[in-house]
Formats: sequence, C-alpha cells, structure tokens
Amino acid sequence: MAKQYEDRKYPKGKKEYIAWLGMKARCNNPNCRGYKWYGARGIKVCDRWNKSFDAFLEDMGRAPSPDHSLDRTDNDGNYEPGNVRWATRDVQRLNQRRRSIRMGRKSPLGGRAQMAENWEYAVEDD
Repeated sequence: MAKQYEDRKYPKGKKEYIAWLGMKARCNNPNCRGYKWYGARGIKVCDRWNKSFDAFLEDMGRAPSPDHSLDRTDNDGNYEPGNVRWATRDVQRLNQRRRSIRMGRKSPLGGRAQMAENWEYAVEDD
C-alpha cells in the first residue's frame, strides 16, 4: 500500500477538499463544464457528503497518494459510500463508460462506429 502523504498547509487535506468540491460541482451546478456528464445524467451526491466535507473525509479517508482521485465503481451510480474509491488514472481508464468512435471513410473501418476494443476484430472481418 502506498505511504500516506502529508499536506501540512491543509491538515484536513487540500486534495480531498478539492475532490469534494469538484464532485459537488459536477453533480449540482448546471454551469459546471462537467455537469452534462454527471448531474444532467442524474448522477447525485449522497446527502451526507453533499452537506459535509468532514463526513465525506470520514467515509473516504485520505487519498493514498497524490496520484489518486475519485472514481465511481458503477459509472451510472451516485457518489455515495460503497460506490466511490480513490483510484489512479490507470485504474480509472479501465472503468470508463464505453463510447463508440466513428472513423472517417478512409479508415480501415469504413466510417462505421465501433467500440475501441472491437477495432482489431472489425478490421479483420472486412
């Protein structure tokens, strides 16, 4: 397990506080750039965390390292205990919502929309 890092300027944790503010903004503020991927999709912050940073910190604990950020294990679920963890970018990359990507007519996929993990098979099937 990674060694706990210290943030002496913010004893409660600047990183965790910024993560808490960002989580709330994405879910609650229609003017937030990320709102369309969170709040507009119905993703909410549980009442306990929405009302209190101390409650959030008590449930989540400190991030294990500066490389960790919030990650929801169920991407369609809310920010609530049991569905949120501290994870690195590599772990989060494996837990992203699936998106199809449309390639241009000159691509090996001939302009068809495909999931990235299916590209190899789509090219072989042609």
